[in-house]
Amino acid sequence: MDREYRLKYCRECQNRAFDLQHGVICKVSGKPADFDSTCPDYKLDEWARKKNEIEDARKAEEALKEETLGMQVVGIKSKKGAGCFIMALAGCITFFTIGVLEVVSLWVVVVFVLGLITFIIGVAKERREKAKNRKVDSALDDLGLEEGEDSSQPK
Repeated sequence: MDREYRLKYCRECQNRAFDLQHGVICKVSGKPADFDSTCPDYKLDEWARKKNEIEDARKAEEALKEETLGMQVVGIKSKKGAGCFIMALAGCITFFTIGVLEVVSLWVVVVFVLGLITFIIGVAKERREKAKNRKVDSALDDLGLEEGEDSSQPK
């Protein structure tokens, strides 16, 4: 078990303390967490858990905002969706400028290409995430665990 995994629990334990040299440590032992599967001194700190949930939600919202180029406010939830939206917008603007104004504009092509690039990056990211999830699922199957089974307390 690695330190990051242990810290996930220590951040929400009443027995946590902070040391300048080691970071988060256990008040009981005075050392960084070193349990293998279960910490006998673990006591849930509801306030810390709620604070961490709020912070994690804020980080997720910020990541979504960055990934969708701010388009999450209109319901777009992925880079692939943002790329499709940009390409559709460029298509509508092209239709308007050619059909109504009878002008061909180079900037519309630039916007379309940016949308296409955003879409391609989104597709590539989605494929990487699916491959990563397959590896995680395979590892969990090898261990005989279900995803999320060990999420509330280390065993």
